[in-house]
Amino acid sequence: MNIKTICGFVMAYVLLAAGGAYAADTTVTFHVPVSLYNLHPDVNTVGVRCWIMRADGKGVGTNLVTFPVTAGQSYNKTLLVPVTMTQSGAEAAVSWKCMLGFNPQINGMTVPSYTSPTNLGKAKPGTPLTVEVNGKFTNSPLIRSRIGVAPFAR
Repeated sequence: MNIKTICGFVMAYVLLAAGGAYAADTTVTFHVPVSLYNLHPDVNTVGVRCWIMRADGKGVGTNLVTFPVTAGQSYNKTLLVPVTMTQSGAEAAVSWKCMLGFNPQINGMTVPSYTSPTNLGKAKPGTPLTVEVNGKFTNSPLIRSRIGVAPFAR
């Protein structure tokens, strides 16, 4: 199976969501380019899950976005993955990661690899393969949203 996930990963907009009289939530939207081809016949859904974490590695927000696929088809699209966190979570956020997977379910998803024990997740040797990207925030997403800075704005 050939799999190619473009690593040109862009976190585009940080938005301060509308709130009531109490602290507002903050949403970070990841723009995740995905390129797939020659999928295994048993792959019927592709998902990208993104997490935002505190310094100790605990999550302050996560979201999974999926789209249906058909075996033998090619897919080149950009998924928008919004991740919402509380104000305190946004103030503590220091890092993020996003991961590609097949047939996501409640208890997980098949992550493609060259050494996958199943044919569903096995990538063809020599094929470009990126299934996880990650990074650090230079300052709190909440601070950026309040001063109107969108990281990596186009």
